[in-house]
Amino acid sequence: MQLFDLTGKVAIVTGGNGGIGLGMARGLAAAGAKVVVAGRNAAKSAAAAKAIGGDAIEVDVKSETSLQALVSKTVKRHRRLDILVINAGINIRKQPQEFTLAEYHEVMNTNLTSAFHCSQLAYTEMKKAGGGKSDPHRRACDRIDRALSHGRQSGPQRSGRQPGAVLSGNSGCHCPHQLCWFCGA
Repeated sequence: MQLFDLTGKVAIVTGGNGGIGLGMARGLAAAGAKVVVAGRNAAKSAAAAKAIGGDAIEVDVKSETSLQALVSKTVKRHRRLDILVINAGINIRKQPQEFTLAEYHEVMNTNLTSAFHCSQLAYTEMKKAGGGKSDPHRRACDRIDRALSHGRQSGPQRSGRQPGAVLSGNSGCHCPHQLCWFCGA
């Protein structure tokens, strides 16, 4: 049973070449969307895209120029952009009070500033396609919560800002996708 139909829709999934991002890409493709898997690792993105019948575009989410190229290449190849899933992110496995300022900026530029830039750049194209809903403030709060929760060394980890918050008894996640609060790995 198919719950909804995304036939004819085009989606970008940043960080879509593994973990939850790949799961999102698979789900969108299964619902009929043409999915662009966007990530730093071109070979991994190409393999993920091939597995779901999608397309791959290499992107550095910290670079506004690279994000502009992602949106423009997507529209050039597929003539539209309807869906944007911002999943790319990093974390530094330290207690928050142990972060250097450079590490803090690395996390914020990758997880937060990139979400703002990507949303801003995709908005015009999504609006042209008849959509264009975006909530970068909520995304920012979610990403800050996620980044800081990874510094915990023991005890349950929770993200209360996500719909259907997930509680995990994980005390030392080694999840390569930096989402232990979600995947429970």
